[in-house]
Amino acid sequence: MAAPQPVGFNEKGMMKNRVGTMTLTQFIVEDTQGDQELAILMNSIQHACKVCANAIKKAGPCDLYGLAGVENSTGDDVKKLDIIAN
Repeated sequence: MAAPQPVGFNEKGMMKNRVGTMTLTQFIVEDTQGDQELAILMNSIQHACKVCANAIKKAGPCDLYGLAGVENSTGDDVKKLDIIAN
Protein backbone atom coordinates (compact mmCIF):
# COMPACT_ATOMS: atom_id res chain seq x y z
CA MET A 1 0.00 0.00 0.00
CA ALA A 2 1.39 3.43 -1.01
CA ALA A 3 1.97 6.12 1.56
CA PRO A 4 -0.67 8.86 1.56
CA GLN A 5 0.27 12.17 -0.07
CA PRO A 6 0.40 15.29 2.13
CA VAL A 7 -2.57 17.61 1.72
CA GLY A 8 -1.93 20.30 -0.92
CA PHE A 9 0.72 18.33 -2.82
CA ASN A 10 0.50 16.19 -5.95
CA GLU A 11 2.11 12.79 -6.51
CA LYS A 12 5.41 14.46 -7.57
CA GLY A 13 5.58 16.45 -4.35
CA MET A 14 4.76 19.76 -6.07
CA MET A 15 2.32 22.10 -4.36
CA LYS A 16 -1.14 22.29 -5.88
CA ASN A 17 -2.56 25.70 -6.68
CA ARG A 18 -6.15 26.91 -6.64
CA VAL A 19 -6.96 26.01 -10.23
CA GLY A 20 -5.04 22.75 -10.47
CA THR A 21 -2.78 23.87 -13.32
CA MET A 22 1.00 23.97 -13.33
CA THR A 23 2.49 27.40 -12.72
CA LEU A 24 5.42 28.69 -14.76
CA THR A 25 7.67 28.39 -11.72
CA GLN A 26 6.64 24.75 -11.21
CA PHE A 27 7.31 24.05 -14.89
CA ILE A 28 10.76 25.63 -14.68
CA VAL A 29 11.67 23.62 -11.57
CA GLU A 30 10.56 20.35 -13.19
CA ASP A 31 11.87 21.01 -16.70
CA THR A 32 15.39 22.27 -15.87
CA GLN A 33 16.22 18.86 -14.39
CA GLY A 34 18.54 20.11 -11.65
CA ASP A 35 20.33 22.77 -13.71
CA GLN A 36 20.23 25.57 -11.13
CA GLU A 37 21.80 28.21 -13.38
CA LEU A 38 19.18 27.64 -16.07
CA ALA A 39 16.39 27.72 -13.48
CA ILE A 40 17.71 31.01 -12.07
CA LEU A 41 17.96 32.51 -15.56
CA MET A 42 14.45 31.43 -16.51
CA ASN A 43 12.99 32.69 -13.22
CA SER A 44 14.77 36.04 -13.72
CA ILE A 45 13.24 36.38 -17.19
CA GLN A 46 9.84 35.45 -15.77
CA HIS A 47 10.17 38.12 -13.07
CA ALA A 48 11.25 40.80 -15.57
CA CYS A 49 8.20 40.01 -17.73
CA LYS A 50 5.92 40.32 -14.71
CA VAL A 51 7.48 43.70 -13.77
CA CYS A 52 7.01 45.03 -17.32
CA ALA A 53 3.44 43.71 -17.52
CA ASN A 54 2.60 45.33 -14.19
CA ALA A 55 4.06 48.67 -15.32
CA ILE A 56 2.08 48.53 -18.56
CA LYS A 57 -1.10 47.71 -16.65
CA LYS A 58 -0.56 50.75 -14.41
CA ALA A 59 0.67 53.03 -17.21
CA GLY A 60 -2.48 55.15 -17.44
CA PRO A 61 -2.88 56.10 -13.77
CA CYS A 62 0.89 56.59 -13.37
CA ASP A 63 1.15 58.86 -16.45
CA LEU A 64 3.51 56.50 -18.28
CA TYR A 65 2.06 56.99 -21.76
CA GLY A 66 3.76 59.25 -24.26
CA LEU A 67 7.25 60.50 -24.85
CA ALA A 68 9.93 60.66 -22.18
CA GLY A 69 11.51 63.77 -23.67
CA VAL A 70 14.80 62.16 -24.66
CA GLU A 71 16.23 60.63 -27.82
CA ASN A 72 18.08 57.35 -28.26
CA SER A 73 21.40 56.92 -30.07
CA THR A 74 19.70 56.75 -33.49
CA GLY A 75 17.75 59.97 -32.94
CA ASP A 76 14.36 58.35 -32.27
CA ASP A 77 12.10 59.72 -29.56
CA VAL A 78 12.00 57.45 -26.51
CA LYS A 79 8.69 56.62 -24.86
CA LYS A 80 8.28 56.30 -21.10
CA LEU A 81 7.39 52.60 -21.30
CA ASP A 82 10.52 51.97 -23.39
CA ILE A 83 12.62 53.21 -20.49
CA ILE A 84 10.89 50.80 -18.08
CA ALA A 85 11.27 47.87 -20.49
CA ASN A 86 15.00 48.47 -20.82
